Amino acid sequence: MWYTIKHYIKFLKRNKIVSFINLTGFVISMTVLFTLIAFIVRERSVNSNFPNQENIYRIFKSNSSSTSSIVPVTLREDVKANIPDVDKFGIYTFNKGLYKYNDHTGIADLAAINNDFLQIFSMNCTKQSGELLEMKNNAMITRSFSNQLFGRKNPIGEIIFIGDLPFTIIGIIDNMPNNASFHFNIAISYHHMSVSNQNFQTSGQKMEKHSLVNAIISLKPNGDMALVENKISNMLNKWGAFKDTKVHIEPLDAVYFNAIESDQMRHANVKLIYLLLNIAVVIIFMAIFNYINLSISSSYNRLKEIGIKRTSGASKKGIFIQLMTESMITSVMAMCIAIILSFAFLDIFPILLNTEIPLQLIIHQPSFLLTILLVIIITGLIGGIYPAYIFSRFSPIKLVNNTEKIKRKSSGRWVLAFQFIISIVLVVSLLFIQKQLHYIQYKDLGFNKEQLIKLNLTKTTAQKWKLVKEELLKHPNIIDVAGSSGTIMQTVGWSMGHYAVGGTDKRIESKNIGIDKDFLNTFKIKLIAGRNITSTDSVRICLINQHLYNELEWENLDGKTFGGKSVVGVVANFNYNSLHTQIGNLELVNNNKPDILSIRTTKDIAKTLDDIKAVCKQFEPGVTPKITFYDEWIESMYQKEKSQLKAITMFAVIAILIASLGLFGISMLITLRKTKEIGIRKINGASIKNVMLMLIQEFIVIISIAFVIAT
Repeated sequence: MWYTIKHYIKFLKRNKIVSFINLTGFVISMTVLFTLIAFIVRERSVNSNFPNQENIYRIFKSNSSSTSSIVPVTLREDVKANIPDVDKFGIYTFNKGLYKYNDHTGIADLAAINNDFLQIFSMNCTKQSGELLEMKNNAMITRSFSNQLFGRKNPIGEIIFIGDLPFTIIGIIDNMPNNASFHFNIAISYHHMSVSNQNFQTSGQKMEKHSLVNAIISLKPNGDMALVENKISNMLNKWGAFKDTKVHIEPLDAVYFNAIESDQMRHANVKLIYLLLNIAVVIIFMAIFNYINLSISSSYNRLKEIGIKRTSGASKKGIFIQLMTESMITSVMAMCIAIILSFAFLDIFPILLNTEIPLQLIIHQPSFLLTILLVIIITGLIGGIYPAYIFSRFSPIKLVNNTEKIKRKSSGRWVLAFQFIISIVLVVSLLFIQKQLHYIQYKDLGFNKEQLIKLNLTKTTAQKWKLVKEELLKHPNIIDVAGSSGTIMQTVGWSMGHYAVGGTDKRIESKNIGIDKDFLNTFKIKLIAGRNITSTDSVRICLINQHLYNELEWENLDGKTFGGKSVVGVVANFNYNSLHTQIGNLELVNNNKPDILSIRTTKDIAKTLDDIKAVCKQFEPGVTPKITFYDEWIESMYQKEKSQLKAITMFAVIAILIASLGLFGISMLITLRKTKEIGIRKINGASIKNVMLMLIQEFIVIISIAFVIAT
């Protein structure tokens, strides 16, 4: 073995260019693959640090038209009383909120939960004896938040304001694991916050009101998942609003990879993971093909060496093992260098993948080490088996006499063509995603997002929103102001009803936003039928979008209601969600309790921001207002596409580099092999141009064919 390694190192030194190309291709591809394996192992480890995580499940529901994670909060008592397989029923709603302690103010990540939620996730906490989170105005804070706000002071018993409500801190919770799919700083009772409170119009015009929350359950050991699903479904179906709704429970380790509407958790970019993994595998195969191609093309330098070994008694098996060993050595060397490079360029990966990759921790995980070992073995085997087979079957006498030749076949050329096909496909994909992002950036969304600001109201400013609005409109840089509960790209409500459509009773669902009379004008949304909401409307009315109007198959709005509200107008369709989802049904409901002001400004943005901050300071001194530009906020919703663009750009460059290395290596070896032919042609008067054309014409054909196939 040591002799083989020593001999192979000598061979590498004698064939520096071929060795450099082979090793460089393997190193680049393995660096990419090593990093992606670390990334995937890290993604797979999300939510894995919770004790008893194999018995923790997320509840979600689905019907023929939608899937959602929110369920009625009253389901909790029914489940705990009637399903013995369920051990704990946790409730959660995550949001951001303004906190205040003495002179300290800021925005915190809030979790409205119950005690079962704490117990399901085995959250260790130091708390006042006998106090429960879901009683009174109690709160718990994480250890890191306690250190940030209180330092070494014991926070238990202190009063902290969230909005305008005082909460007594009764405990300190251990920080969430870094690989959890949810994080929060402050935990309060679920009674103070829910995902939404909805009125549903069921068959027979019956109205139901439900407070909707997210739910996590833990099953007892050997609990029956299917039985639990069926029982919860039956409980949910007793309400008319959730008739024909199926409940599903999903293991905690799958939640991170399955984003469901309203679940409020952090999720993986699954498409990006599959995209990167597939491209990385293709790139490493390109490096393997380079190795095979160059090993065979440079065979003339080794034929006599192998012949001498065969005549000295080496068997076919011995030659085969030697060449396979050389391939494995190359694979191991490449992976070692790749690991070093991965640590050297550690800061680049968060930019490309939008996440931290703790290589120092991941590299010690058995699953990661096993995967790396398999990559080394598979790469070495695939790269070495064909050249080893070719060389080991030659006649030793012909090899020594230099009469054995490797027949020139077109397979090597087609391998090059395949590499360039992959490279061109990646470049075309890159251009396609760029075109998609350009489309997203300039598409008419049905409203004007430019020079539009979103101001989140606190509880104090929300109570005085009309006065805030009046003060804002006094500034000449502010053109329009609209109050709303929720807003475009942030719908907060959901309605459901049964309606006669085409002679049948049809279940129809709709998202909704609470608006005031200036909402349409501020967003420049077209009213195509009926009238707008006015400040004098004293009853619950709504506008609906054209999509909902068409689904209801109404001919006019006379006497029409939806969700218990009179429909007074129809607006043109606009994208109230990101372009990841199609335009669906939408209600715009008159609302006098907004939590957002949308502000249309002139082009003097800096002056407008100063004006907004000054107005907010009048009503709530010492609190920094939360201001967001709609165009930037909407653009941030396409980070996945931007990540894909960055990743494909990197991989396209790498693929072209590897393909070019292979082309360079093959061209060099062909040129060396044709040295005598080139000399004869030069003697006979051939120009440099003619010689170059002779050498490159074959590759021009290959690249042209690859371009045609790829595009």
